[in-house]
Amino acid sequence: MTRVNRRWAAGVSTAALVLLVPACTTGGTGSSGDDGPSGGGSTVVRTTFTSDPKSFDPAKGDNLNDYMAARVLYDTLVRRDDAGTIIPGLAATWTVAPDKIEFKLRDGIKCSDGTPLTATAAAASLNYFAAPETKAPAAKQVFGTGKTTATGDDAANTVRIELDHPWADMLYGLAMPQTGIVCAVKDPAALAAGKAPGTGPFTLAESQRGATYTFTRRTDYTWGPAFSKMPEGKPPTSLVAAVVPNESTAANKLTTGDLDHIAITGPDMDRFGTDWASTTLSSSNQFMVFNQRPGHPGADPEVRKAIAAVTDRVAFNNASTRGKGQMLTSITDATSPCVLQREYAGPGMDKATAEGILKGKKIRILGLNVVSGGAGTAYLQAALEKAGASVELRNVDLATWATEFIGNTGQWDLGVMININLSATLTTPGSFMHGEDPPKGRNIGGTQNPDYSKNFLAALATTDPAEHCARWTDAQNALIQRVDTVPLSTVPQKNIYSKRISAVTPGGYSDLTLLWVKG
Repeated sequence: MTRVNRRWAAGVSTAALVLLVPACTTGGTGSSGDDGPSGGGSTVVRTTFTSDPKSFDPAKGDNLNDYMAARVLYDTLVRRDDAGTIIPGLAATWTVAPDKIEFKLRDGIKCSDGTPLTATAAAASLNYFAAPETKAPAAKQVFGTGKTTATGDDAANTVRIELDHPWADMLYGLAMPQTGIVCAVKDPAALAAGKAPGTGPFTLAESQRGATYTFTRRTDYTWGPAFSKMPEGKPPTSLVAAVVPNESTAANKLTTGDLDHIAITGPDMDRFGTDWASTTLSSSNQFMVFNQRPGHPGADPEVRKAIAAVTDRVAFNNASTRGKGQMLTSITDATSPCVLQREYAGPGMDKATAEGILKGKKIRILGLNVVSGGAGTAYLQAALEKAGASVELRNVDLATWATEFIGNTGQWDLGVMININLSATLTTPGSFMHGEDPPKGRNIGGTQNPDYSKNFLAALATTDPAEHCARWTDAQNALIQRVDTVPLSTVPQKNIYSKRISAVTPGGYSDLTLLWVKG
């Protein structure tokens, strides 16, 4: 199989459709004009980060702000378009096998320091991403476990990636921003600061921690991906991201003309009606994760069942999304192939039994304050306390949550995974419940489910569509039957734009490089 649309087979690609709601209405009167605040013929687009990026090294990205910054500074070999289609990025064509891919790079790509991008430099970037000492959070998600080797042939302008094991989702993983190609990986400090030469459309011109990050558009950038839908107008000469943790503040700034684009998940989205251009996306999926390591209450399967039994999933959805999220049947939504189709049936334990198990149990919940101010985990606290448990809740910012929850450096017993499934596969969320603990692996709860792991690996060892989905069905059932997770709901995100901005959201995800100025 070669070239662009590689998603198992045509029938399975249809199952991977991601709904795109176009930004087709206009409105919003607050704008400082087409030139933006700097004037002088330049064009500036003003958006937000919810917190400071932890690192500008794309390999180190572990939260949404990191991913957005990586997409601005570094291009990937391929990109994901609507309907799950893989399209060219830095690579023009490719040939795929379960354990290897060979890419032919586009001609004329330059690094931001003016030097040509060579195949050996691209291979070095991928080897850096895959190297265990880099501790890239997404490396095993992209390449699986085992050895990864990338080699470049400068004469042929090709990059070859070889694995010592099959990993059928590798191509989709290489569309994720964490795999952005860096032109020089020898200076970790410069890379982390955003000063290493990159391959993306912007460079970092100025950073003021806790305030703003200014990116300047490259004048020599000519190789950007061609999505099936493109924005109207032209890219801005500058992109300014203000650090705005509070959604109400961001909404106010949009209405007063201080911002051109915001992305919000809470009640402030209802302030913007049809007189504003907007795109509503299912930005992430929420499912329960238990810390199952020794000494934690989640190590006991009866405690996990009890927590699931006293959790009203609809009430959680009402708290976290005001009822606007879609209820999940598994660890991701229905846009990913092979997701369970039947409704979640619950743990098979009555509430009276659950309350007897939970009475007096001490449970620490680690939550995220970005989604509706942490209202979903606040509901869980109330439900568990009503059942007799003693609950400590910490709702923290995105960077802290990524470090303590995903990185497993904090003290927690129960959390809600809010997963941005950039690959639109079951592998992305599934990898959080298999393998080694962070930082060596991605197993954030220390889940040890042999039946799940066996089927997880079997699904990724085959490119046969029917076998792939059969193994994923068994894997999902193994997780849910043992209550290693409780599916909750999606988080709808509303992207809202000032009247001077045109935007598209390929594959159902927002991309700051696709915020263009009309006219």
